[in-house]
Amino acid sequence: MHDLLKGKRLGGLAFSEMGIGSDLAAVKATASRTADGHYELRGIKRWVTGGQILDSALVLAIADGGPTVFLVDCHSTGVRREALSDVIGTRGSMMADIHFENVTVGDDGIIGGEGMGLAIATGILDYGRLSVAAGSVGIVQACLDCSVDYAWPCSKDGRQIGDFQLIQELVSKMSVAASAGRALVAEAALSKELGLSSTLLKTCIAKQFAATSAVQAANDAVQLHGAAGLTTRYPVERLLRDAKVMEIIEGSTQIQHGIIAEATRDALRQVRGVR
Repeated sequence: MHDLLKGKRLGGLAFSEMGIGSDLAAVKATASRTADGHYELRGIKRWVTGGQILDSALVLAIADGGPTVFLVDCHSTGVRREALSDVIGTRGSMMADIHFENVTVGDDGIIGGEGMGLAIATGILDYGRLSVAAGSVGIVQACLDCSVDYAWPCSKDGRQIGDFQLIQELVSKMSVAASAGRALVAEAALSKELGLSSTLLKTCIAKQFAATSAVQAANDAVQLHGAAGLTTRYPVERLLRDAKVMEIIEGSTQIQHGIIAEATRDALRQVRGVR
């Protein structure tokens, strides 16, 4: 643990599995007690960011006491990695599927105690959602920068495509989305820094808005560039690939909608004094 804090070892999260979507309560990985009091971890974790090079991973598995998070040494016997290179928008993430085949973990590997895994995982993912939201705002800003440069090139010869109102509408929407997304991310970050109870809701709102805005901005940027936007000569085709993954990782857009709707319902009931 000390080496992780000092940056001498690389750590990551291994929560996702095939077929469970964002429902962490449905994980199938198991951690069984052995005769000598240790745990034996079995399961496959999918799409692990940095999975090809991680030294340690936080793994969510079902123990006797319920969902539990374990800190696992990824160099242990029984850990097998399967590199992934075909997932769009993640080329720099060194993503991998990690197989845990009867991996031994001691009591000191439990984070927070048996049965506390979902609460711990939710808290960790809240930080991930905030980072995804911030990255999504960056994508929107990049789309805006590229679109302005393409629509109003430095050349003054003839009419530029940026002078057409429909093109201006696309640029305007990107500008508004970048400003609004930046404000929502800042609000969520401040809420988290202050430890407010509204942090989870604000982070979900920021993530949902910024991620969907990134996809829309990237689509519009490619459209604005026309056929040129489909080529590697311009960065907007990469931005479109990078944007889509933001609607899926750290809780899909649909998951964010559910959390936001339920939190809004509960808040209104509280204000109205209705249970």
